[in-house]
Amino acid sequence: MVGHLLAVRGAFLQQWRVTASVRELALISIFQTPLAIGLGWVARSSDEPAVVATVAIGAGLMILWSMAVFYTGFAMVGELFGGTLELNMLSRSPVALVMLGKSLAFMAFYAMPAAIGGVGAWLMAGSDASVARPELFVLSILVVLPSVVVVQFLFSPLTLLVGGSDGFFNAIMPAGVVLSGYLYPVATLPFGLEVVARIIPTSWTMEAFVWSLTGGHGTGEILLRLLIAVGLSLAFIVLERFLFRLAEGRAQLEGSLMEGQ
Repeated sequence: MVGHLLAVRGAFLQQWRVTASVRELALISIFQTPLAIGLGWVARSSDEPAVVATVAIGAGLMILWSMAVFYTGFAMVGELFGGTLELNMLSRSPVALVMLGKSLAFMAFYAMPAAIGGVGAWLMAGSDASVARPELFVLSILVVLPSVVVVQFLFSPLTLLVGGSDGFFNAIMPAGVVLSGYLYPVATLPFGLEVVARIIPTSWTMEAFVWSLTGGHGTGEILLRLLIAVGLSLAFIVLERFLFRLAEGRAQLEGSLMEGQ
């Protein structure tokens, strides 16, 4: 157990040293913050204070999702073509834990431009947001962040398995924003899309988050959505373990083919 935690920590620190830089932070903030501010400007026309907070935090989560899912998705592929994935596979710790450490590093770093974008959206909206249920609001945030990690981590093995390219994420990133309910309730989606969205943990946590802001829903209703989100997150973890086994088999096969050439 201690060895596994050290593996996650080591992968986190290694990826953090590679990723974290003032230049990267400035570039991402310059490109992403205007979009978040634009969303805040749209929210400004609302008379509901809760809408402001929803859009502000949703805008931040949108930035976090878009950046983290892209880099997490290519982490395992990069290890394969860099020739280091096989070394990780020979270590005592599962490859999934190494990729998890890298994924958490991406999440931690890109949370900074996400926060900048969220603050920009909030300031542009120019309204004070009241929180109807502060205790449930905090609980929702504590559940939504791990659920974002779990959902985007799925793409680490999946990208390798499907042979995803840069264009693969041009569809994934906006689809994730829509289906996760970061900017508006998934209940407003067409029936088919809503069914798909309900499979994703973040759609439930965002709904609980909005309700904790606006009030009008019972504690049981909000807690039920958070429990569903936790259950779905656990199901995602089981699926990810399976996909990592498949991805490792694919990597071994491709490694053998490269050696045979």
